[in-house]
Amino acid sequence: MTVEQVEQLEDTEKFTFQTEISRLMSLIINSLYKTREIFLRELISNASDALDKIRFMALTDSTALASNDKLSISIAADPESKTITITDTGIGMTREQLKQNLGTIAKSGTSEFLAKVESSKDDVNQIGQFGVGFYSVFLVADKVTVASKSNDDDQYIWSSQAVDDFVIAKDPRGNTLGRGTQITLHLKEDAEEFLNESSLRELVSKYSEFINFPIYLWSSHEEEVPKEQAEDDDDEIVEENLEEEGEESKKGEEEIETRTVQDWERINTQKPIWMRNAKEIEDDEYVEFYRAIAKEPSATPLSWTHVKGEGDTEFRSILYVSPKADPNFFQNLADKARNVRLFVKRVFITDEFELFPKWLSFLKGIVDADDLPLNVSRETLQQHRALRTISKHLVKKALDMFHQLAKDDDEKFGQFFKEYGSALKFGAIESNTHRKKIAGLLRFPSSYDPTAPGVGLDGYISRMKGSQKSIFYLAGMSVDEIEQSPFLERLLARGYEVLYLTDPIDEMLIQNMPGYNGKMFANVAKGDLKFGDEEEMVDEQLEEEYEPLQTWLKTTLADEIDKVVLSKRLTTSPMAIVAADFGLTGHMERLMAAQGQSNKDRDMMLNFMKMQKKTLEINPKHPIIKSLAGRSIEDMDEDTKQLVQVLYETTAIRSGYPLQDLNAFTKRVETIIRKGVGASLDEQVEVDVEAAPEKSEEEKQADEVFLKASQEDHDEEEDVYLHDEL
Repeated sequence: MTVEQVEQLEDTEKFTFQTEISRLMSLIINSLYKTREIFLRELISNASDALDKIRFMALTDSTALASNDKLSISIAADPESKTITITDTGIGMTREQLKQNLGTIAKSGTSEFLAKVESSKDDVNQIGQFGVGFYSVFLVADKVTVASKSNDDDQYIWSSQAVDDFVIAKDPRGNTLGRGTQITLHLKEDAEEFLNESSLRELVSKYSEFINFPIYLWSSHEEEVPKEQAEDDDDEIVEENLEEEGEESKKGEEEIETRTVQDWERINTQKPIWMRNAKEIEDDEYVEFYRAIAKEPSATPLSWTHVKGEGDTEFRSILYVSPKADPNFFQNLADKARNVRLFVKRVFITDEFELFPKWLSFLKGIVDADDLPLNVSRETLQQHRALRTISKHLVKKALDMFHQLAKDDDEKFGQFFKEYGSALKFGAIESNTHRKKIAGLLRFPSSYDPTAPGVGLDGYISRMKGSQKSIFYLAGMSVDEIEQSPFLERLLARGYEVLYLTDPIDEMLIQNMPGYNGKMFANVAKGDLKFGDEEEMVDEQLEEEYEPLQTWLKTTLADEIDKVVLSKRLTTSPMAIVAADFGLTGHMERLMAAQGQSNKDRDMMLNFMKMQKKTLEINPKHPIIKSLAGRSIEDMDEDTKQLVQVLYETTAIRSGYPLQDLNAFTKRVETIIRKGVGASLDEQVEVDVEAAPEKSEEEKQADEVFLKASQEDHDEEEDVYLHDEL
């Protein structure tokens, strides 16, 4: 019935809305609800609550469902009358309940409630005074009629035109509902988009797909049916002809025509499998559910975990690891991930909330909480203890899932770490709480097997030498680059395993995670390398023999190095450049220099650290070093200094450091080559080239015409832009 028809009934009684209702309507329309489409979510949620109530009542009252044992929600749009009708077979409302529930917001404290909402929309932890969500209908409708039938009363009608009053009347049609509530919305002109069947289907799929009760939509579809040969069965001529044809008429093929048929169609067919016992769910069902929520129809998740939280905070959740990471994962860390959908009692609330820390925001799935407090609009989550509890529990379960994957399937875990390893490293940097558990998941390329995807820290420790106290590592751009480093020579020769850190985040990770299970990390490109055995003993005779060369090298290379020592790292290379314990390795210098935007403080720090002098390690067993040590200091002429400078610069390149003066290096190399081939050091190259011709007058004129046309186009664009701005 329309609002006007209700008002014309004889037993209609008019009521004035509670004083604060107009304030509530204004608040809902202008502030609390950001998008009008949520009106359908609110009405379906209320219908679901009504169905829950009658189902609960039926547990103790066998007659509760006598009038209608089918529990469902139906939605029908009528483009001709521009109405949407939502019907449920729930508990229904009596006349008095219609008056109280749809005429007031709350039984007490309404003014204080509204004042709190208006003053601080982000600090409201009250919701669900019955009827609040109902008023979202006035976002899209200017007239609303509610028919309701309770087991305790006759069927009544409530109606309003979103003004100051509403009317209630006994329904003259009688008990048409059996039991339940039917809400008819007379849409505003600017809301007629919701009359579209596909729009309603999309909204139900988005917000209410996992409601416990079936949701039916009055929908149309095409169907092939036999074409009727006659419409008038009383026509005697037609009957006589049919009798004469007898059985032969049945031999011909029936004609088929396509008709548009309307019927009820259930649209929340995706069952909430998170509500079922995990032991009863097959893997195929989990995969299909992932494909539905992730909108990836052919993808198979790498892993998943089904969680049931009990105690003070009850919730259920299914979390998935997608087979592929978002290519812009790290670029989008500042944004809210929308991979996890939050439900409250199977009603979708939002996918814009921060349940996980940034480094776990690649997880996809759902969380369904029973008693999570929300604000009035159900669009902004409250910072509440329950949400923090859920978050902590799920982070732990996610890490358990990763560890189980590593234990059960090396190949899948390798794929997982390839996609999400950097995210885990970011987590180890950021989280003190979970750092140790994350560290057990990390994988690095290693000298143990450079072709393997990576080794874990536990595996590394199990292979350590008897006297080894440190986890050795070296950072570089790639495994191939690292394997050419002189820093590895003695370590590999003695059988020590070295981790190869090729991810740009690795060195930052080690700075925040200095050790693992009692073993400290040691960068083989920095400081005084200690093996932990007899090799640490100093050969005093060798030190004395090479002391003059060390002094001369320190003087010759005074601008670059702080000291010269005999190397414990080298076997086949003549020398290496080692950073101080708190200095920058060549790899880290390159990473910092490659960072995009200039930052005054960062640039100042980088320049300061780059200015720190390095340690030059020399290999006393290398022929070049032995030859230099065999010379007296007086024999070290200018040519020898040039050779040593070039040797130092090539060593810097091999040690990963960028050269400060590339031109000077190339000139020194050219000088050495000239001497080697007997070419003059002073002879210059004769340059004999012909200058390019100047533009002709015709070319100059063509350029002027082109520039003039371009300027006119630019001026026109400026005029259009200015007009748009005005």
